[in-house]
Amino acid sequence: MLAILQSVDRRFDEAIESARRAVALGPGDVEAQVALGYVYLFDGKFPEAAAAVETALRLDPDMSPINRQIAGTVFFFDGDGKRAVAALERARDEAPGVGNILVSLGAAYAQTGRIADARAAVAQGLRLLPNNDSIAAIRMGWHFRNPQDLETLIGALKQAGLPEWPYAFKGDESDRLKGEDISALVIGHTLKGVAEPGPRPAIMQIGNDGQAAFRSTAQFITETISVKEDLLCEQSENAFGRPDCGPIYRRQGEFAFSFVNSRVVFHFSPLD
Repeated sequence: MLAILQSVDRRFDEAIESARRAVALGPGDVEAQVALGYVYLFDGKFPEAAAAVETALRLDPDMSPINRQIAGTVFFFDGDGKRAVAALERARDEAPGVGNILVSLGAAYAQTGRIADARAAVAQGLRLLPNNDSIAAIRMGWHFRNPQDLETLIGALKQAGLPEWPYAFKGDESDRLKGEDISALVIGHTLKGVAEPGPRPAIMQIGNDGQAAFRSTAQFITETISVKEDLLCEQSENAFGRPDCGPIYRRQGEFAFSFVNSRVVFHFSPLD
């Protein structure tokens, strides 16, 4: 567990050291081998990751769907699309209600040229999630040492039809606000509107110093708001302390604007 947390925190060398120690202490422990494969995966050491998950599979041919999903993802990055598909299909069959397994399977199908199957898997996964997975969420939540590894995954997921934003939101670029307009609109203001899915009533209060709170019927977050280039960025412990940035678009209807990032689609108008 320490190795996985260190990997998520991008402390890759420490993560590998911790995972190796776990394996040394328990070489027959399936979870330790899977953790080693996990940290090797995000460090970009794909052959080593594959060796670790192959060991885990030998130790437990019937390992859990979540561990089998990790194995399938490792095989995807190691360039073995057929093994990736086989592992992820079994994970899907054993956990049919888990949408992100289907999204991973969509990437593996795309890698092997099965584009129709890829799009069907992702569409089914989005129905189960429901509809909150996106390219933006993948960019936010996957933590590779090498940025190109992330682009490899995103390229496959785009082929598989994963949308750019949660809840399949699409904005018109001609309606997109520039950075100076975003700052004037939101900093020091209270924004009231609705958040997807639902829509649910929601409010965001932002101080002149960028300290903010977002509240809906399903969520309450305290955070820091900033504007970077033409994006509004939220930063809180909910996303490992990383800035989660997205555009704001003008829109027609009861609320005049839409803000979108990896976690939210928020339609709003300023109150003051």
